[in-house]
Amino acid sequence: MDRDEMLKFLSGHFSDKHIDCFFMTICNENLNYSFMPAAWFRSKLLQFSVNPIESNMSWFDKELVLIPVNTDNHWLLLAIQLQNRVILYLDPLGHPVRSNIVNRLYNFTLFQSLIETKESPNENWNVLDLMKSGHFPRQSDFSSCGAMVCLYSKMLVSGATVMEAGASGKDVRMFLLNEVIQALYKTTKIALVCKLLFMHMIWMT
Repeated sequence: MDRDEMLKFLSGHFSDKHIDCFFMTICNENLNYSFMPAAWFRSKLLQFSVNPIESNMSWFDKELVLIPVNTDNHWLLLAIQLQNRVILYLDPLGHPVRSNIVNRLYNFTLFQSLIETKESPNENWNVLDLMKSGHFPRQSDFSSCGAMVCLYSKMLVSGATVMEAGASGKDVRMFLLNEVIQALYKTTKIALVCKLLFMHMIWMT
């Protein structure tokens, strides 16, 4: 993220770039995880009646594929466990599963299976609404759905509760910023880390 994007983030704005940046920090730590860019579902699946084929994409060698979805100005998280044939569904507002969204992803996954494995996928797939588990906190305001989607991705990958229910949107953003800073520190980008820390301290004052 450049300076302008970081300032937008600190002021409450949450863009595709912010989501992509955070998902990248997660998946870079484990090559068994992958994610699709924030604009992918909207541009590839929502605008076409027939699912396009991604011949240069690799899904079926991954344990988990994370897919942020923005529809009607609201962020959701879909995640695919390829080995278990499960689609995980997380809506920060806790609304019921939207079948039209899941069906588009499911149909694309069938096409992708043919491309990658050369086999017709005849297994039954399950859809799990993880918000019913009570394990994932819901958004506490009207603008933090994007931040919550990032938080859910961290929880799925780590298998741990990283933030308690009732956390404010600001608390979630602080957590996400700290995660990015730590990831950058691990890659020895010291100058950028110092810059982010400085902005972090300003935001806290």
